[in-house]
Amino acid sequence: MANLPVRLACSCLSLAVMLSTPGITVLADDAEKPKPPIECKLSLWEAPRSRVSAQQAWDNDTANVVGYRSKGTDKLESQYVTGDILRISREEFPSEDRTVEQSQSGVRSLTFDGREIIVDMLLVFTSDSVCFLGETVRFTQRGSITFNGDPRDGIDGVTIIAKVIDTSSALRHPFQFVTQDASWSPSAKRVVTLTATTFKPPHGPASIKKWARSLTLDEDYAERTKDADPYQSFAVTTGTSAENIYLKSLDDEMLWPQQLADKIARQFSETPFDEDRNTFLQEKASKYLSLLRNTHHALARSVLASTQTAIGLHVDQLGFHHYFVPRTGFTDIQKSFKELAAKQLTSMEDWNSAILAAHGGRQFDQTRFDELSVNLATANNDIESAADKVTGELGHMSQHEQDIAVALQKIEQQRVIIQARRDDAAEKERTNRTIGTATTVLVMAASFLPVSAPVAIAVGAAISVTGKGVLAWIPMLGD
Repeated sequence: MANLPVRLACSCLSLAVMLSTPGITVLADDAEKPKPPIECKLSLWEAPRSRVSAQQAWDNDTANVVGYRSKGTDKLESQYVTGDILRISREEFPSEDRTVEQSQSGVRSLTFDGREIIVDMLLVFTSDSVCFLGETVRFTQRGSITFNGDPRDGIDGVTIIAKVIDTSSALRHPFQFVTQDASWSPSAKRVVTLTATTFKPPHGPASIKKWARSLTLDEDYAERTKDADPYQSFAVTTGTSAENIYLKSLDDEMLWPQQLADKIARQFSETPFDEDRNTFLQEKASKYLSLLRNTHHALARSVLASTQTAIGLHVDQLGFHHYFVPRTGFTDIQKSFKELAAKQLTSMEDWNSAILAAHGGRQFDQTRFDELSVNLATANNDIESAADKVTGELGHMSQHEQDIAVALQKIEQQRVIIQARRDDAAEKERTNRTIGTATTVLVMAASFLPVSAPVAIAVGAAISVTGKGVLAWIPMLGD
């Protein structure tokens, strides 16, 4: 009984290891036993096909991602919605389904980022900055944006950056607000910014700016201040400038390319051998691979390229051919797994035995333990003694190094003194040699040329000859 807690702990440990080992299932005695495996004889080629067309499946896939962020002391939310097709409707966005009396007041900005954006419901805000980023932005008869309050923080409004802005089927005034009101503070601004290469108005007015203003309620309800420009709140960009702005936003801001790539991969994974759908998806992938070239959307390009490659090789995303039959030879695999599991369980039992033996109350040999303790203490003392000796020797070495340095200094001083004496002796030798030569010259001059005595005296003075030999000869020169 003394080892019962230890045995329980070991059993629990073994059970935990078994449960964490992939493929190992622990069954109670009364649990239902698994049924024998069923062989699968259908290949992926014979798998069920999609019952809807490729275009219908594409249009029905409106998956999106919504992000929220609160900034500032007012804790107003900034919302960001991205996807491939964003169908802004009551069914897709029930949280946005509000009446004018229920307008949202806790939102600072709302951005819809999608390849195709369809505004199909009423969006109501007290004041907000609503932005649409996409390839196509389209308003239906049910789609509109309403502001029922003054511009917050001085500015709000609607911004659309797209290739196509389509209001051909929209309400007459899809923007249910005015951009000017005499009762607003001077700093309050409500701006409508439209950037697109193609506009699709319902009737095609002569002026794009006039059409942009007609989207709002300004024609009927705006209360402008005196001499105010009716178009001062509208910024419309078209043509090449709009194309450049769109491409820059596509590269810097828009997130829908990644959603598009994921959608193509997702649709392909559902029916990887449906030829009609694969043709449709391959056209999509090829088109947007070209569009996204030289942009920062590297991951989207990678997903599109891998999907396109799989379609071209007639394999699924795992690389399996359409003739691959799943679970072929499953019985042999199951048998091998059971053998491996048995080996692992045997190892676990051995491990349990080792643990139990280690905790079985085995006594240490006290005599041997004391002997090892004495040896350890002796070794420690020896180490300390050796350390003291090393310290002493290092001290002696340091003293010797100082003595050597002093001796080298003295040697250098003696060398300098000897060098100076040698140089002085050499200088004296050169002086004596010069005096001897001059004396010889003067003697010879006095002997052979008596008349040149004054010259000899001058030469002697010029070369600073002061030797006794020369002075001794000077009286004789007069003779």
